[in-house]
Amino acid sequence: MKIARGQLTAILIAVMALYVGAEASQVIDNFEYADDDALQAVWQVRDDTSANTAINLTTDPCYVHDGSKALNYQYMCGDPPYWTEIFRIFDANQDWSAYNRFSMWVKGGPQRYIEDRWYQNGLEDIYLVLYTTKPGFTLPITHDELSLLGKVWFWRGTDEPNWTLWQADISWGFLDLSNVRAIGFGMQPNMYDFEGYWSSCYFDGFEVTHSDVDPSIINNFEQYADTNALRADVNTGTAPGAVPVTISLEVNDANVHSGSKAIMMDYNNTFVENGGWSRIVLPLPNAPQDWYDHPITDVRPYPITGQQYQTLSVWFKVGLANGYLEADLKDLNGYIKFTADYDGNNVVPAGGWTRWDITLPHEPNQDDPNATNTLASVELLMKGGAYGHGIVYFDDIFVERCTSILSQTATAGQPFTMDPWAGDINYQNRGDCKVNFTDYAALAAQWLNPCSDAGGNKWCKQTDLNEDYKVDYSDLAIMAHNWLYCGLYHEADCGF
Repeated sequence: MKIARGQLTAILIAVMALYVGAEASQVIDNFEYADDDALQAVWQVRDDTSANTAINLTTDPCYVHDGSKALNYQYMCGDPPYWTEIFRIFDANQDWSAYNRFSMWVKGGPQRYIEDRWYQNGLEDIYLVLYTTKPGFTLPITHDELSLLGKVWFWRGTDEPNWTLWQADISWGFLDLSNVRAIGFGMQPNMYDFEGYWSSCYFDGFEVTHSDVDPSIINNFEQYADTNALRADVNTGTAPGAVPVTISLEVNDANVHSGSKAIMMDYNNTFVENGGWSRIVLPLPNAPQDWYDHPITDVRPYPITGQQYQTLSVWFKVGLANGYLEADLKDLNGYIKFTADYDGNNVVPAGGWTRWDITLPHEPNQDDPNATNTLASVELLMKGGAYGHGIVYFDDIFVERCTSILSQTATAGQPFTMDPWAGDINYQNRGDCKVNFTDYAALAAQWLNPCSDAGGNKWCKQTDLNEDYKVDYSDLAIMAHNWLYCGLYHEADCGF
């Protein structure tokens, strides 16, 4: 499947190169305004946050990334509405359909001395939001005349002590990038700011760009020319005093899952007293990444899409067994944010290629959204089992998501007839992201039943696809239109 996918990717890249042409990136704002009045004439504060937000220019070299000026964003999330936002309306619609990344430089403000203690600058999340024009407003001038396209966040971005490049994937979770009329960004509390106290965060160099790097593929090892190139990108580590782990590029077809290359990890877990572990560190493309599947809510400042990855998949093959397998997700600071063990910490036996699917946190009020955001790397560890020399191969490490969720996010509150993938009835409840006989059976179970728009039988358990308060041939026609559609990002997972 990797070969076919690689050929398709090459074609798409070539087509996109022709489409993007010389404009592979576009500067949105570098904040080189003449003065504060000129800045504030372009960037507006949301009415709801006008009392909690102030913006001006800074020329302090410590807080300027490029050029001579940057944006000093002062905010307070300790008072209602507990979030702040500024936005800019463009003079005309912007066609950003050729771009898939938004990047901004971010630096948190200085620490604050409050009540005889030094406190870290605010721990708020930074969010980015794009808007289009609401129907009927040709020349929007206020926020009320804008309609949400999509939204992403940077977990605790205000806490970054140094200039950090945040790259957000706008190819996912955004409805239509061909008519972008406004951009907004702001703060929302990860940890509530001190009531009555203000914080600062600095911004510079806003751009939209096109990247050929697929953020869902962690590594398939096809990009490395040789072992030296692999080792320059993939780091290793071992327990103190242990024999260093060795990695190499594997090209033997017997030890490659798909494509022409994989990675071999040769390790030794003999040193029991030191924990006996060895690891490889796989950096994420366009880090930091937000994998969390944020729930859809009506709570302002509206839901955040993130990347909505549901599963981390790892293909591995054990050539010589001597340990058990662990996967860790780490953030920009090297902290473990999520960890998973294969087969309950049992020693992984030698054998053929095995796919390990790791379910990522996603349920609201049950799992921590901070567990899978601001991620920078995936680490794969072989830990002591029988303790000794072991060999394991890895290939095709990726994250999976369902594109039907995109439509629900983009059209939240709209009838299901607006959803191009309507028919995957159970996707709202973690369905399989396919329109098949499972969905047909669910619709048949509600056939000709009356429905309500609330309660436990809302829209007949999502089978009333056009929301006309009954399940009939109209709903069957919608399902038939999308029959055997598969919305999984990686086509090999579709199964038909």
